Amino acid sequence: MESNKPRTILSIQYLRAIAALMVVFYHARTQIEEYTGFLSLFKSGAAGVDVFFVISGFVIWMVTTSNPTPMDFMARRIIRVAPIYWLITLAIIVGTLVAPSLFRSTHFGPPEVLKSLLFIPHYHTGIPEQIWPILIPGWTLNYEMFFYACFALTLTLKISNTTRFQLFLGTYTSLIAIGFLTTSSSATFIFLTNNIILEFLYGMAIAHFYFNNKIKPSQLLGGINIIIGILLLGLLPTLIKTDTSNLRAFFWGIPGALFVYGLLQIEQCQNVIKSKFLHILGDASYSIYLTHPLTLGLFRNLWLTYVETAPSLLQATLFIFGTFISTTIIGILFYYLIELRITKILNSRYKKTFYPQATSSNS
Repeated sequence: MESNKPRTILSIQYLRAIAALMVVFYHARTQIEEYTGFLSLFKSGAAGVDVFFVISGFVIWMVTTSNPTPMDFMARRIIRVAPIYWLITLAIIVGTLVAPSLFRSTHFGPPEVLKSLLFIPHYHTGIPEQIWPILIPGWTLNYEMFFYACFALTLTLKISNTTRFQLFLGTYTSLIAIGFLTTSSSATFIFLTNNIILEFLYGMAIAHFYFNNKIKPSQLLGGINIIIGILLLGLLPTLIKTDTSNLRAFFWGIPGALFVYGLLQIEQCQNVIKSKFLHILGDASYSIYLTHPLTLGLFRNLWLTYVETAPSLLQATLFIFGTFISTTIIGILFYYLIELRITKILNSRYKKTFYPQATSSNS
C-alpha cells in the first residue's frame, strides 16, 4: 500500500528550477560566436531535459496515487501542458508572418502547424535533420504527451501499480529494441523508439520507492548520489568524444535519476532548506522553459546592440549571467500573468462542466 506523502516535495520543486536553468545555459552558450570558445565544452546543460523527464515520471506516479479516471487524468494533463504551448507556438507563427527577418530559421506550412499543435513528431522545415516542432523546445512535450497517453491507457485497466510499471517497462523496452533492430526514416518511428523514453520509467521507479517508504533517509548516501550524478552529468558529455545521443537514457538519464534520488534521500532527513525563491522558480519552470528561446533571442540582440563583443571570458560570463536574469524574469512574469491565470480558468471550467456537484458543494 502506497503511503500518503506531501503533495509538494521540495526536492522535486527545486529540481524543476534547476533543470530549466540548465537548458537555458545550454542554449545561451552558443548565442554569441565570440563566446563559444569559452563555453562550448559545457554541454551538460542539455541534460536538464533528462532531469525533467525523470521528474515527470515521478510526478505522474504521484498524481495517480489519488486514483484518477483516465479522462480526468488526461484532461488535467492537457490543461497543464497544451494551452501555453499552443499560445507561444501561435505567437511564433504570427511573428514569422509579420516579421520573418526575426525568425530566420522558422519555416512552416499547414502540415507543420497542425503537427506541432497536435504533438505529432515531424522534421523541422528550417533545420530538416532535426525532429522538432515550430516551437523547438516543444520536442520534449511530444514525449510528454506520448507518456501521458500511455499512462491514461493503463488507467483503463484494473491492475496494480507494480503491474502498471511492468507493462510500461515491457512496452518501452520493446519500442527501443524495435528502433535498434529496424531502420526507418519516419519521424514518428525514430522519435518513439529513442531510448530517452526510459527516463520516464526511472522517475516512476523512484516514485514507487518513495511512496512505499523504501527511500531511506541518509544525508551521506544522498550526498554521494548527488555528487556522482552531478559529476557524471558534467563530465561525460565532455570526456566522451563520440556521439552518445543514441544512448542518452544511460549517459544522462541515469546520472539525472541519481541526482533526483539523492535529493529525496536528504529530504527524508528533513534537511532540505526552504527557499521561497526556488519554490517560485519551480512553479515558473515550465514558463521559463517555453519562453527562453524568445527571451534569449531578444537579449542577444540587445547585447549585440550595446556591447562591442570580443573573445573575453569576462564578457562571456556576464552574458550568461544576463541570460539567467532575463529568462528568469520573463518566465516568472509569464507564469503569473498568463500561465497561472489560464490554467486556473480552464481547471475551473473543467470542474464546473464535469463535476458540477463537487463545485457547488465547495462554494
